Amino acid sequence: MIHPLRKIRQTIKTHTNVTIIIVAALLIELISLGQYLYIRQDISKDLERDAERYLTLKTLITRDVLNASEKTLQTHMLEIQHNLHEPDSMFESVRKIVQMHPNAIGSGIAFVPYYYPQKGRLFEPYARRQDGKITVRQVAGENHDYTKSDFYITMLEKKTTLWTNPYTDQIAGDTLVTTLSEPFFDGKEFIGVLCLDITLELLDDTLNTRLNYPSSYCMLLTEDGKLISQPSQEAYRKHDIPQIINLVNDKTVERRKSNTECEIISFRDNQTHKKGTIFYKEVEGKTKWKLVLVCYNEEVYHNLYVVTVIVSCLMLIALIILSFIIHRFIRNERRLNEVRYEQERIASELRIATSIQMSMLPQKNDIPEDCQDMMVAGKLLPAKAVGGDLYDYFVRDGKLFFCIGDVSGKGVPAAMVMAVTRTLFRASAARENQPARIMQAINDMVVVNNERGFFVTLFVGILDLPTGRLRYCNAGHDAPILIGGQGGQGVQVVQDLTVKANLPVGIIEHYDYEWQECTVSRGTSLFLFTDGLTEAMNNQHQMFGRERVMENLTSIIHHPSPITLLQTMTEKVQQFVDGAEQSDDLTMLAIRYMPVDEKYKVYEQLTLKNEVKEVSRLNQFVKDTTARIGLDTATSYKIRLALEEAVVNVINYAYSKTKQGEVIIEMMANDKHLRIIITDSGMHFDPTMAEKPDTTLAVEERPIGKMGILLMRELMDTINYERINGKNVLRMELFIKQPSI
Repeated sequence: MIHPLRKIRQTIKTHTNVTIIIVAALLIELISLGQYLYIRQDISKDLERDAERYLTLKTLITRDVLNASEKTLQTHMLEIQHNLHEPDSMFESVRKIVQMHPNAIGSGIAFVPYYYPQKGRLFEPYARRQDGKITVRQVAGENHDYTKSDFYITMLEKKTTLWTNPYTDQIAGDTLVTTLSEPFFDGKEFIGVLCLDITLELLDDTLNTRLNYPSSYCMLLTEDGKLISQPSQEAYRKHDIPQIINLVNDKTVERRKSNTECEIISFRDNQTHKKGTIFYKEVEGKTKWKLVLVCYNEEVYHNLYVVTVIVSCLMLIALIILSFIIHRFIRNERRLNEVRYEQERIASELRIATSIQMSMLPQKNDIPEDCQDMMVAGKLLPAKAVGGDLYDYFVRDGKLFFCIGDVSGKGVPAAMVMAVTRTLFRASAARENQPARIMQAINDMVVVNNERGFFVTLFVGILDLPTGRLRYCNAGHDAPILIGGQGGQGVQVVQDLTVKANLPVGIIEHYDYEWQECTVSRGTSLFLFTDGLTEAMNNQHQMFGRERVMENLTSIIHHPSPITLLQTMTEKVQQFVDGAEQSDDLTMLAIRYMPVDEKYKVYEQLTLKNEVKEVSRLNQFVKDTTARIGLDTATSYKIRLALEEAVVNVINYAYSKTKQGEVIIEMMANDKHLRIIITDSGMHFDPTMAEKPDTTLAVEERPIGKMGILLMRELMDTINYERINGKNVLRMELFIKQPSI
């Protein structure tokens, strides 16, 4: 017989053990539940991130389809406006639009009534793609008065780009179609509507690809909730699609926003009674369409359900495994965040590097506002965030200094070499007027410590604006192209500039570069580029080539402004590559020489013999002329002193003692500036390259003549020297300050 007290103890012990087991089991279940909730939350976050990425990608694709249509109309708008005087040319224009757009099924132009009186009240040329053929005809008439159509009436009110709601085109086999309408102007006058009909079948397949879950589906809705791109027929059979559309459009339904402005709605499907999540985002642009992604919890959390059952059955073993998984998950998430942070840091640094590189390109103040003898424009399109191409230009002493180059390699190292080369060009060209010496100075500096073997193909040019004399030096770069020079019988031509083969910069130290020169005639343009233009490659691995460059330049030979050249060539090369990835930096520089024939209210000329006694005539000439111009006494005195020094130098040193010669002084002025030209046939001497005198020396110790040059430099705004046809020509300009009122 068991002692009652012992029995009581056993009962208490049994109950305690059971209690411990129950408590332990509850703790394990609580831990399992906590883990379940934790993992479910992480999966929900992953689902949101995946949905956001998916919707962002698909909105970009949708926007690209719409942008392609808008760009197609904008691209042909100028051609249509150019041919407005020929109404029949409009048929060819709409045919080209349909031909150029792969998704287009039709395009038309609805002109305002009686725009072309000979065509009657209504005129709407329309091109239609059907069975692989494009037909063009006039569709307006009694049975089709487009002035009563909604799109036309709306366009009259808003005069802006419009997209219609999708509609079914029965002619195209019940295809879903939308219409893009663009207002059309002749100057500022509204003259009609340019339309493009495109099919949206491509979006159906595009939007429902690469989904993470089999039962997930994607839809595209209009602003008022109509279907544009719909899910598969299988999704229609299994799920309540109208319910989804109503939930998205119903503003009273509870919803929340993610970090990227993606709106989220939780729901239960009325047909399958399954819970799910709706993600939707508005397509940016003028359409205000909505992209909707639907995911069902059963698939999203399926793996979690399986793991939870296993954890409940195996308890501690499953708990250990799950703990290990969670540990690995957290560690991987931390690593992913570190990698993401590092990528963001690198991207930020690359953005800064891009900004710095672009800031090194020529600025507006590099060309004086009153410099009207030429127009210049450049464009740089790096293949990566930063590139190794460069171009630069600035005006000094009546000369345009410019260069274009291509550093071997790409990315940040090439960009650093590019920055160094551009700085060296600026530093050398600021004190040097000879292109070969500029190239030599750049080369000698680049060669130093060039352990990685970078080299630069470089073209340096100096254009004298008063005369059109172009001196240049080429270091292994593509030959520039001259546009508009007069060929045989006065015909304008496109031709290569003759260049000598010098080694690229950075290969051999102290290399002896050869320079060349030519004369650029009025109206001539110079087009320079890097090999990123000629070697641009399309998806068929065909290169753009120099022949295409010449053909496209020939097509615009009568409109060769720098901006037109760059825009045309950029459009042509982009059309050629057709979306292929850019493999090399592309840089272009265009210069148009248009010297201005200025009118002067004062013009005087004096011819002196190379005799010192003639100087007295010079002083009186300068005094009388500056008085006519209206210069103050101090400025007039300085000009007389500077001219006297310059002319005396010519008289004493330009000609031999036995040779008779002349010095011609021209003074001309208008309201803006005073120009002085000194011409002689003596020995070659460039005063602009003379060293500045040491003003600390005593007067008797200073070299003769240099003080006059110093005075000219300090007094005049620009000094320009050229040796032309065996003569020394020194031009000086002084900007005349207008008196304050």
